[in-house]
Amino acid sequence: RELADSKIFIDSSKGTVDLKSGINLRNMPSLGGNILDKIPFKTEVNILDRSGPRETIKDKTSTWFKIKYNGKEGYVFGAY
Repeated sequence: RELADSKIFIDSSKGTVDLKSGINLRNMPSLGGNILDKIPFKTEVNILDRSGPRETIKDKTSTWFKIKYNGKEGYVFGAY
């Protein structure tokens, strides 16, 4: 299923990146967070928590998800 305004499709604790340019994995749920990795388009990730802070960035509103990708835990903005 797809969250409203989200570019990560989720099925329970899994998600798939749906932005062709990929998304940044950050160390905190903020654009100010350090980038830990770049997650490519169509990559499946493990979602640990979907209840991060809600934010609007470039006219997109979503929550930050805490995820695990490539052995790293961090945050991604759900609208991208």
